[in-house]
Amino acid sequence: MLQEQVIFKEKIAILSPEIYVQLESQRKWADALAQMKITSPQTIMTGGNSDSGDSVSNLFNLLQIEHLTGLPDRLQLNQGTSTPSLSTASTKTYLSPDSEKKSLRAKSAELKIPVVLVVDTSTSMSGERIDSLNAGISTFKQQFEPSSKISQSVKLAIITSNSNGRGIQDFVNIDEFAPSPFKAEGETMMGKGINLALQEIENYLASQKPWLFYIIGPATNNNWQLTDKDWQKSTQRAWKAVEENKLNFFVVNVQGVDSINLIKFGSPKTSPKLFNEFQELFHWIAEILKKSFQE
Repeated sequence: MLQEQVIFKEKIAILSPEIYVQLESQRKWADALAQMKITSPQTIMTGGNSDSGDSVSNLFNLLQIEHLTGLPDRLQLNQGTSTPSLSTASTKTYLSPDSEKKSLRAKSAELKIPVVLVVDTSTSMSGERIDSLNAGISTFKQQFEPSSKISQSVKLAIITSNSNGRGIQDFVNIDEFAPSPFKAEGETMMGKGINLALQEIENYLASQKPWLFYIIGPATNNNWQLTDKDWQKSTQRAWKAVEENKLNFFVVNVQGVDSINLIKFGSPKTSPKLFNEFQELFHWIAEILKKSFQE
């Protein structure tokens, strides 16, 4: 069931980010999956239809947006949503009505949604690709209304993923974000970037579930798996956090990336997201963040 849910969540994220956010915030994935098995059993296929023989490779291959019609109403998703806190400990405090109102206002003002972009800036991104990447990220800030609640609440950090992988942007709200051009250098080192991102997320005091987007590029050589010994452990660590409902994690890039590279780095159960250009990619990231934000 857990494996099915992970695949189901990835499909919903592609088809309808809005429904994804509603299901995620109300933790109704199990209910949604059960509903789909009843109302659209034809969308759930396992085994027998894949050349690979993988028993899960065809899960939800036939799922389309029209199959989601009515799902929010059946699950009563439209009756208000709230995003679960990352905190595992809870202490109940009884407040007067006035104190409770002040507490809620303070909590809203302190809302922190950590978002980390891990960007492959190895030499495989040289030339037009790095120029397109720089042009794309320069439009990312423009996707958010200045001084809005979400532009103040989203805390963005950026990490480069290459042989000199490092954080080039500490957590800062969108209004304060000033994009700096990326420079293509070094070898493809996927594991280093992901590990650094996960460490930054763990060290950051957040009030909402973090978002991690890995923008992956072509491998700089055919032996990247030998030189980058951390890539498997780092991705397994990230996908484990997703399964435990502690992280939103997406592997993304534009057309032209080596498909084998993408498949190996993505979840073993799902496919990474591919876009036609970087501006479209950053627009999608902005939209899914805006849909996850509850005013």
